[in-house]
Amino acid sequence: MFDCGKIRKTDIVLIIFFLTAALLAGLLFLRGQDAGDMVHITCDGREICSVALRQTKSGDAGESTQDGYYLITCSHEGAVAEYYADKPEGKLTDGTGYNLIRIADGSVSVVSADCHEQICVHHKPITGEGETIVCLPHRLVVEITGGKAGDSSDDAPADELDGVVR
Repeated sequence: MFDCGKIRKTDIVLIIFFLTAALLAGLLFLRGQDAGDMVHITCDGREICSVALRQTKSGDAGESTQDGYYLITCSHEGAVAEYYADKPEGKLTDGTGYNLIRIADGSVSVVSADCHEQICVHHKPITGEGETIVCLPHRLVVEITGGKAGDSSDDAPADELDGVVR
């Protein structure tokens, strides 16, 4: 019969196998995500602005010219992006919805917003290609991609549908 108190040699081999497989899967997962090159900010499906995430100044390697704050104001007429080198203080908008986005050191985060739940503000900063921050009340999507501004990995024009769900 089977004795529950003893560990057999095959049990040890199986434990080592599964631990090694889990370690390799974890390393592949952490290593598999590329750092993004561009930040695309869209509101209600329309792109407001695209910002290079790691654009360097001439002569100063490693310093980004795009680091700063982007105030996105959303209204029924559309959305507008304003750039600030330093964090703007005081009242940011007059009654329209807003999100204040910070781009610094290769990461993107939402610093403040006037939406109710504040889920976008509490989201961790994003750094990798394909990561997004979404503010549903303002229909705002902040996404990091690998391409440059205006580049499209698809052959289809940007105005065409990607798919239809029924």
